[in-house]
Amino acid sequence: RATADDPVLLVGHSQGGIIAAALASDPAFALGNRVTHVVTSGAPVGLFPVPSATRVLSIEHADDPVPRLDLTPNPANRSWTTVVAPAGTVPIDVDRHRLDAYVQTVRVAEGAPRGTVAGLDAWQASAGAFLGAPVRSVSEVVVTRGVADSRP
Repeated sequence: RATADDPVLLVGHSQGGIIAAALASDPAFALGNRVTHVVTSGAPVGLFPVPSATRVLSIEHADDPVPRLDLTPNPANRSWTTVVAPAGTVPIDVDRHRLDAYVQTVRVAEGAPRGTVAGLDAWQASAGAFLGAPVRSVSEVVVTRGVADSRP
């Protein structure tokens, strides 16, 4: 089981990415969790004040409107890497927001020759503890919203 001293990697797609960035930015959450890395895909997270000690990798599609909903580009600094896949044949394609489209983009980026995806090599090196070591524990949270039954 993970302890408060173990490094934590938060991962989320879309609203899950927003939650991951929000948790990484939350001083109260940081009291019991040492968040060292965050990965988001298709998430508008540029406004979150993620500490510079936390390495962020944001994957976005140029034709996915969702990552731009906050009207703020992601920070351009040493601790935050944003990989933007080029647009397809149309400027806005809501199908490119689907998780499987982002999984495909990550696979292409991982398979690209070293140094061809700006910032990715450095981020992968910083995440070596996660990428090359056994996982101590995993927690998955699925949030759904339903309609309450109003019958008596």
